[in-house]
Amino acid sequence: MMEYRGVKVIEYGKVAKPHGLNGEVKLVPFSGDSENIEKIGRVFLKSEGGDGNRLEELHIVARRRHGNAAIVKFEGVRTKEQAERLRGCSLFVYEDELPETGEDEYYWFQLIGLRVCDEDGRFLGEVKNVLGGASQSLLVVADEGKEFYVPMVDAFIVEINLKESKVVVSPIEGLIP
Repeated sequence: MMEYRGVKVIEYGKVAKPHGLNGEVKLVPFSGDSENIEKIGRVFLKSEGGDGNRLEELHIVARRRHGNAAIVKFEGVRTKEQAERLRGCSLFVYEDELPETGEDEYYWFQLIGLRVCDEDGRFLGEVKNVLGGASQSLLVVADEGKEFYVPMVDAFIVEINLKESKVVVSPIEGLIP
């Protein structure tokens, strides 16, 4: 999470590559669902290896879904060469402009920092990151130098409780070091 002009912004996705010749780009949202890009009008880009926390504000003037990604046209980006400069940029949005989540739906940023416990209440670590996978996302859990991954599937995740800042897991033998 970062701030832009004193307001929290959330990393939403990445610009994958240019699309076509007129400045469009393929945008890959971390949620794996491009539907909510339809509700976002302005974004903030941070270039890979860029200037620390410096963000560039851009306005979306056209968008369309493209599978789990979106094809996006930014104001002022008219050529493939201009779009190429955006390749690999992280894309941020204002936290309060994100669409509401449904029941049992979470944004990844909401999970980072949650305590992870087993069903007996034994502390296992803290969520440090969430990785998107082809078949499911993974929670990256760390504690005192050890790190392990928990697949975000019903077989392992018993409960995610944002109010209590915890994730309850049902680990199988060998999952936790």
